[in-house]
Amino acid sequence: MNRTTRAVFQLLMGSVAISLLLSCAQPQFQHQAYLWQRQWTPAVSNALSAQSASFSGWRVLGLQVVGTHFVKAGPDLAALKRSGKALRLVVRIEGARLPIDVPTLLTTLNPLIAQWRAAQLPLLGIEIDHDCASAALGDYAPWLRALRGALAADLKLSITALPTWLESEALSAVLAAVDDSVLQVHAVERPDRALFDPQRALQWTRSYAERAPHPFWIALPAYGVRVASTAQGQVVAVDAEGLFDHSGAAGRELRADPRQVADYLAKLPRSAQLQGFVWFRLPLQGDRRAWSATTLAAVIARQPLTARFVVTARVAANGAFDLSVRNIGNLDAPAPSIELPASCRLADGLGRYRVQQEAAALRLLPSDAWLAVGEVARVGWARCDLALAQEWSL
Repeated sequence: MNRTTRAVFQLLMGSVAISLLLSCAQPQFQHQAYLWQRQWTPAVSNALSAQSASFSGWRVLGLQVVGTHFVKAGPDLAALKRSGKALRLVVRIEGARLPIDVPTLLTTLNPLIAQWRAAQLPLLGIEIDHDCASAALGDYAPWLRALRGALAADLKLSITALPTWLESEALSAVLAAVDDSVLQVHAVERPDRALFDPQRALQWTRSYAERAPHPFWIALPAYGVRVASTAQGQVVAVDAEGLFDHSGAAGRELRADPRQVADYLAKLPRSAQLQGFVWFRLPLQGDRRAWSATTLAAVIARQPLTARFVVTARVAANGAFDLSVRNIGNLDAPAPSIELPASCRLADGLGRYRVQQEAAALRLLPSDAWLAVGEVARVGWARCDLALAQEWSL
């Protein structure tokens, strides 16, 4: 081997070594998503197909237990089969204590499992989503052991776990009773406070990694809520996915900021047990408080996040300019303020925008408004002595 060949060989080997080091330093986590709808609309099935490339599997609400009453969800089994992704059937049990025994649960759960298997779905396991009170974890562990023993051997049993459980000695018995688990780090504190705190989420993740005896996942938020509460902190209304808000003027928008979640992902401690992340919830067309599909895909891909706004001016029949703004970046973000040219002498805001007179110009200011990627919002109108550009960037 001559010097030139040796040098090329060493250079190639060095590149391979660097690539291996980078791959070790940046583990390839899996990403899955919760499908939490009781009744599936075409929008759910369409989102499943359009966003499939970002996810390795789905966790699908199949059954909800309220007291001793069972409510079956109606997922599109054909769409789930077409996606080809691994599935977990999620059983949501309401309340802080278990309302039913395992045999009673199985009278409804087993036929549901059989239905999914008959539809040839790649069902990997069952996930129990139960916000068990920390004081009741000692009873939860034997309940889970009984369920694990009653399920088919090829089905994994998983649970969602809460950060408050970290303070309980009974957590070890609970985790020993299941095959894997999902730690939820969002919406675990008072609803009128932060929806997601990246620093606390990191602390919880580190602590959970030390306790978990098996592979685990982290449940992350990709949504927002609007909350109304009293001065004493009592929550009186929570608006989430619905078309109409009931929180009134006192409501406050709480959002999981994509940049904060991305920062959490970047700072995660390495753990051999951490498999990946389960996102709540899959973005749907018309869901006002979910992240856009573009933003969620960008966060998953660890892309730089940027909001870019463009203002459009159209001449109305009365000679005024109708103004709108749209987000053409990859980051859902707070709506921008818009300074109008000095030639604009009259203006007014629409929707969540209001006009403000400043020293040299009029400015349209948003109030508690976000713009998802691709969203267009009408913001107001203006009368100007000179024609406005049809479009300009902020």
